[in-house]
Amino acid sequence: MPKYVHVVAHLTPDELEQRYRKADDPVERSHLQIVWLLARGKCVREVAGVTGYCANWIRIVARRYNQHGPAVLADQRQHNKGAPSLLTGEHQQQLQRVASRKLQLMAACGLAQRSESRMGGRTGRTIHPQRGWEYLKRLGFSPQVEVWARKGHRPLIRVQQRYEWLYVYGFLHPETGASQWLLLPSVNIEVFSLALAHFAQAVSAGSDRHVVLVLDQAGWHKSGEVLMPEGIHLLFLPPYSPELQPCEHLWPLTNEVIANRRFESLDELRRGCKPSGVSFLLSDPLRLRRHTLFHWWPLSGHAKQT
Repeated sequence: MPKYVHVVAHLTPDELEQRYRKADDPVERSHLQIVWLLARGKCVREVAGVTGYCANWIRIVARRYNQHGPAVLADQRQHNKGAPSLLTGEHQQQLQRVASRKLQLMAACGLAQRSESRMGGRTGRTIHPQRGWEYLKRLGFSPQVEVWARKGHRPLIRVQQRYEWLYVYGFLHPETGASQWLLLPSVNIEVFSLALAHFAQAVSAGSDRHVVLVLDQAGWHKSGEVLMPEGIHLLFLPPYSPELQPCEHLWPLTNEVIANRRFESLDELRRGCKPSGVSFLLSDPLRLRRHTLFHWWPLSGHAKQT
């Protein structure tokens, strides 16, 4: 037997139809249509067939209308208070003072992550890094050329227009986040051979331990003149496919500590990199793992995936 829902006569069926036809808000229009059809004597199943709403929601809308009238048929989500703020007003002022002092000292990602860490310390909760970005934006900061600055203010960055080169060599095991880093003066066959020898020694590669190293097809990687240490085997990715190389996700992390900084010489650059540069990545394998362990990367089963 069809189930009918009684509708209180706050409005006549003709008035409900007029409001339904003229409503601009899609949520309010749908709710008015439900009540109008019920007021015309349609059963719940018929209303569900016309509107696409389930029977239970149709009864809920009718009950709200009966209890509170037409005003509750509008979209009520705008009145939701949302989750309470993670930081109190005092904590937000403290974060603003710290961020203002360190604007020119930290790259955008670094400042956001340090903000997230500070928020976690203040709240006693685990805070996702994205919350650091959100709160800096709420406080009036915006990321510009990899540095946070006040909205409407152009940051001034000292730059060095002449270049000398220093290259970061990185070796990474995505499954565990273990890594090896080298700062070398060039990228060529000879230097690459030295880097391979250092890596082979670091991971104890040899006749009884074989390591497969995934590389792109750069000329100094593929050359037959590369000196191959025992136990190291090179596996080359397809050409023009940097998105398949996990190590491509490392360079933004290594760039953080030198972004928007000026160095007088390569020696000064080395000193600037070593204490706070790649060393912080060595001590944070979980972070490297999150950035580089692609879903298709083969796992040995020695580490749990997170």
